[in-house]
Amino acid sequence: MQNSGDSRATGVASTCDAGGQSGHAGDHPRPFAGLTIAVVPVMLVYAAFQRQVQSRLTAGQLT
Repeated sequence: MQNSGDSRATGVASTCDAGGQSGHAGDHPRPFAGLTIAVVPVMLVYAAFQRQVQSRLTAGQLT
């Protein structure tokens, strides 16, 4: 892992550092906001193309 003061820290490293030394205190809303920003677009794309994906998966099934 990189130092907590390093501006090039990855998302995982910065999320781990948000817990502080004890692992319990820290800035919890910021990592959860980042997680939401990362997950919501994936869920929207999945919801939009769910029928096409399922129909293509089941089109090749044996009867």
